[in-house]
Amino acid sequence: MGDGVGALIPQHGLVTVGLDPATAVMRAVLLDRACRVQLDAMAAGSLRRWSGTDEIGLKKAEVWPPAQIQAGYRFLLRQVVR
Repeated sequence: MGDGVGALIPQHGLVTVGLDPATAVMRAVLLDRACRVQLDAMAAGSLRRWSGTDEIGLKKAEVWPPAQIQAGYRFLLRQVVR
């Protein structure tokens, strides 16, 4: 994750941090998903385009705002409780 809140540790996996458990867990879930998508994209051939810094900032602000992080975390908790 580009803002220093997550890292891949070779031979161990990934680690994330957050101001609360919901944020840390959701960052881990999203980082794992992003890594899988990246591997699929790389297997499909050479990558042709990367998002610019403006687009990345816009996505960070709109795609996973704090309310969505909390909603995603509550969803994961419901899956565990079942």
